[in-house]
Amino acid sequence: MTSQEKFDLLEKRMASQADTGQAEKMAAYMKNHFDFYGIPACPRRLIYKDLIAADKKAKSIDWLLLDLAWASPNGNCTTLSVII
Repeated sequence: MTSQEKFDLLEKRMASQADTGQAEKMAAYMKNHFDFYGIPACPRRLIYKDLIAADKKAKSIDWLLLDLAWASPNGNCTTLSVII
């Protein structure tokens, strides 16, 4: 799976669990610098847990995926870059 495919999968998973009410609160907390899906930390970690586990198993870091996540205008995606 390419980095772009992983990122698209990540965004699709987050969009399916989006909570607009929570997203507005998250955006307000961050002074509206980012858009959010409104997914709390624990469920969000479960969304990308398998991606991180696969990289750990391969003993490699998908830097392009991290770059894509960091460049995303969505705050929930940028957290992936910070966690790794």
